[in-house]
Amino acid sequence: MLFRSLDHAESGAVYNLCSGVSRPIQSALDGLLELSGINVDIQVDPDRMRPSEVAEVRGSHDAFTEKTGWTLEKSFQTLLENLLDDWRSRLRAEGITS
Repeated sequence: MLFRSLDHAESGAVYNLCSGVSRPIQSALDGLLELSGINVDIQVDPDRMRPSEVAEVRGSHDAFTEKTGWTLEKSFQTLLENLLDDWRSRLRAEGITS
């Protein structure tokens, strides 16, 4: 559906493809750790924290949806599952296994 949608998009325009829902990065980390089945100790290094961190970032797919009719089809959970599966495949292809 995405590639068919591009036929209706404006050439050269910039579009966001997103859920429109803001999530803390912690939710992605927690989800990936749960899917991986491993336990790790996460420690925040205060020296690496940016003092000007933006509290919330949320994308809007409204412009792309308006031009193409595109709608979100996959959940955040599915995105995390696909991401983890992809990296596992890449590591196996490199001969790296756990």
